[in-house]
Amino acid sequence: MNGDPDQLDGLEDELIDKGEPENVIRRIYVRGKNKAPFLFEIVQNQYMEANQLLNGEQIITESDDKSITLTSFRIRRNVSGGGQAHIVSIMLEKVSSIEVHYSSWIILLGLGILFGLAGLFAGANNKGDVMVPALLIGGVLVIAYFMTRKHVVTVASDGGAKINFQTRGMKRDAIIEFINKIERAKKEVTK
Repeated sequence: MNGDPDQLDGLEDELIDKGEPENVIRRIYVRGKNKAPFLFEIVQNQYMEANQLLNGEQIITESDDKSITLTSFRIRRNVSGGGQAHIVSIMLEKVSSIEVHYSSWIILLGLGILFGLAGLFAGANNKGDVMVPALLIGGVLVIAYFMTRKHVVTVASDGGAKINFQTRGMKRDAIIEFINKIERAKKEVTK
């Protein structure tokens, strides 16, 4: 925090990322009645805790890394790292669609196939000095395509906000069950 704590007036706080994915430090400077500043440092879990829930709200499910939380009232994505934080929260009655799709760089696959065909064509015309690099480049591009392909779930609200997250390691049945939980919770909220 910039500035001298003695010059603070009232309450001021600052979030400090300590590089630990599960915790952040909140520094709170408070000026007491005797005008002496106090410094409190509180370690806070960045994920949804019981004290962040609304009255009557319950956590239904969370992702393994706790970045996605589905409650009886809302769905929230909370990620931070590399000095940045991103929180998106959508009330269940505002959820308008849920989409599961692949995100990929199709151009990599196209170029990989094109280089591979060029390499095979060069090999058929006895141009081995062109064939090998073209096949290698084509192979690398096809591998890059599959490495950059991501299975993504998008939860969209009728107000424009979207929650996007990758489903690394989740089986298809688990993804469908998660979608079903969102839909069941939304049905309960909108009764």
